[in-house]
Amino acid sequence: MVSCGASRVIPLLNKMQLQAEEKSNAGNSIITVHLPPTRSDILHPCDVMEDVAIAYGYNKVPKTEPKCMTTGGQQPLNLFTDQIRGEVSRAGYMEVLTWLLCSHDENFAMVNRPKNGEKAVTIGNPRSSEFETVKHNIDDKRPIKIFEAGDVALDERCDVGALNNRRLAALYCNVT
Repeated sequence: MVSCGASRVIPLLNKMQLQAEEKSNAGNSIITVHLPPTRSDILHPCDVMEDVAIAYGYNKVPKTEPKCMTTGGQQPLNLFTDQIRGEVSRAGYMEVLTWLLCSHDENFAMVNRPKNGEKAVTIGNPRSSEFETVKHNIDDKRPIKIFEAGDVALDERCDVGALNNRRLAALYCNVT
């Protein structure tokens, strides 16, 4: 653990292109950080602290023994997900790790494609606007059996606007 006061932290934040200033409130020192639009990777206060650690230098942080013993291992949810992936694969489905479902704007406006109803299937009730169309692909032979297991990270009620929930999605497409 490294203790740093505001006079040391503010230059570290400025080094990481984060404008910081110290304010006093009822005798407490508060550091206000202004995020530039170029730092879209900062979503939470822990991201600001990570930048402080990077600017300070990880190699300068003294090594310490953990206060408790731990045993490494796979998380139960990840182990279960791997087992599900295996079962679905053995059922003849192929796992995909792509952005198959993407927003209408990403499919058309952002890549300057003409909006043609024959080129995309629009989902009527998407979970969010990011997943409202299915990408068009005429090259694959039928039947198409694909799946993806992963985290869905959208929840506006959370303080960071995201909450990871593990989900399984499968698609079966045939001529009839």
